Amino acid sequence: MRVITILTNQRLDQRIWRHSPFIPFIRWRRSLRRRGYIVRWVKNPARVSSGDILLVDHRSFVDWSISKTQDWIAARRDRHDRTVWLDQSDSTGTTQFHVLPLVDVYAKRHLLAQPARYLGPHPHLRVHEEYYDRYFGNAGPFQSAQTDARVTQDGEVVPLDARLADRIRISWTFAYGDVGVEGQWKQVRESVVGGYRYQATAQNQPGRGVNALFRSSHVSSIGQARDLAKSLAVRHGWDTSDGPLPLSQYLARLGSSRICLSPFGWGEMCIRDFETAWAGRVLAKPSVSHLVTFPSLLHPWRTYIPLSWDPEQWPHQLDEALSSHSSDDLAYALGTWPGYLSTTRSAEDFADHLVHCLLADSWCGHCPQGWWGPKRVVI
Repeated sequence: MRVITILTNQRLDQRIWRHSPFIPFIRWRRSLRRRGYIVRWVKNPARVSSGDILLVDHRSFVDWSISKTQDWIAARRDRHDRTVWLDQSDSTGTTQFHVLPLVDVYAKRHLLAQPARYLGPHPHLRVHEEYYDRYFGNAGPFQSAQTDARVTQDGEVVPLDARLADRIRISWTFAYGDVGVEGQWKQVRESVVGGYRYQATAQNQPGRGVNALFRSSHVSSIGQARDLAKSLAVRHGWDTSDGPLPLSQYLARLGSSRICLSPFGWGEMCIRDFETAWAGRVLAKPSVSHLVTFPSLLHPWRTYIPLSWDPEQWPHQLDEALSSHSSDDLAYALGTWPGYLSTTRSAEDFADHLVHCLLADSWCGHCPQGWWGPKRVVI
């Protein structure tokens, strides 16, 4: 058996378990074992010992300087057959290419379909935040006080070296979150049986109206866009909330709507997108045609309503969607994902992707191909 050591500072307790990107490693450990891999968890970088494969969650180093992080990776690279850096940042436009020369694989949750931005002087900036800075006439790009200050604290952000693009891979999205689990005992049960809980709570029930149960806590133009969207939602009588809701109430209100609106946050995709799938409702969100993911679930007018990035356009666009019978087809197409997630096939596809695309220099056949990876189109 080969050992996959996962270094992460993320707690796998009830508070964040539903959102953990590492759920598949626990749920589907038998699929990994059949392929000859077992998983070992480490929370403290100082306790990482030699081994076969090291998967490094970038959040383990959020308080470290660039130089300190680079020194840590360089000192341990020869102790592992393969080092994989997991860029778990929410946006396609935030990068940590300063580690790229020091790792075997740099796996990012969401990748830009076109690499031009990564090759330029601002590879770490959110594409949609730049759009909203222009939209609201902000003084300069990316005025947010929270914009990657820790990443850039002791040096210039490094653009992509095209010669190292073969080290870049797509990791996996929030689609593997445990959005259907509401209680800790259910989480423990599913961990033991190795599956996901799936309940088609609303897929055969008629929904009505637009759900806009999102908040804005962003000190940025992204927050301004969400505030604008919220004011439009109130003005048009959509379902909104002034504060946080209990999970059960939130999911119930999600399921009573016909369309669930999911604006951009720090990233382009979020857990709400897959909560909408679990609820069997229509997902409406700003177009994400500029990004690629695994699994590839969001296809315009097939699985979601692609909206303009301009929130002022949303009422008109959603009115048109509500009057269209095709929206039911969109809900059905996206709603097949939670059921599929409960199958053996989904476990095998994830294991294929992990083993072939991240742990070897091959292709799983399930994720998109492009300018990244060993079989990339040369850029």
